[in-house]
Amino acid sequence: TSWILSRIIITDTSRNSAGRGSLPLFNSPFTTFLALSNCIIRSPNGNSAPFSLDWDAFFGNYPSMTLVQFWNISLTGTLPSKIPPQITTFAFLNNALTGTIPSTLMSQLGTVSIIPVSLKVDLSNNKLSGSLPVFTFAPTSLISEIVLNLNGNALSGSIPTGFLSNFSINAPHPSDLIVRLDQNQLSGQLPPDLLAVTIPSSASDFDLDFNVSYNRLTGTIPTSLLTTTATKITFDAGFNAIG
Repeated sequence: TSWILSRIIITDTSRNSAGRGSLPLFNSPFTTFLALSNCIIRSPNGNSAPFSLDWDAFFGNYPSMTLVQFWNISLTGTLPSKIPPQITTFAFLNNALTGTIPSTLMSQLGTVSIIPVSLKVDLSNNKLSGSLPVFTFAPTSLISEIVLNLNGNALSGSIPTGFLSNFSINAPHPSDLIVRLDQNQLSGQLPPDLLAVTIPSSASDFDLDFNVSYNRLTGTIPTSLLTTTATKITFDAGFNAIG
């Protein structure tokens, strides 16, 4: 069956039987917006049944999808190696995803649009573990905003040198970079270049928001905090051992 809906939104099925059975993978080539939230996927006998996605089949059934949000549906499994290039919002928050974060996860984002885009990757409140990668990220489109939310996982180890080195903002108008790493298990010292972000000289208004609170970090505030040309900086390192 092929659907022609441009928006599919399923929400709050936890109090009825609508969430029973496996998650349907509609063949919906024209859907651009897919949202599933506050649902309990149940087996035919009515018991809750954790499920994962075959990412290749999932992305293949929604080739036009630009925004996908699966929130609080007990999704299990690991992350895909790459998010398809047409997607601008990839939000799988409040689930049970496990494993590590691939360095290539964002490698295709921002490569197809001819207009300035906002890119959002929200994987907060899952069970992701392992170390933080230096993301492969080379957008060719104009990027006005990047949001990376990894809050509330089990990420460990130190924040790598060059962590934000590829996160260039290249749109010459108000823009933002928001990174949340709070409430993980990150340790070690903050790299000096942590907040060294490429900002175009033509940018009239650039806000940088970086949160590493509630980890196990030590050392001092990174020197890049004093040298960045951002218009506004919000840096939260509370509840660590940073001087």
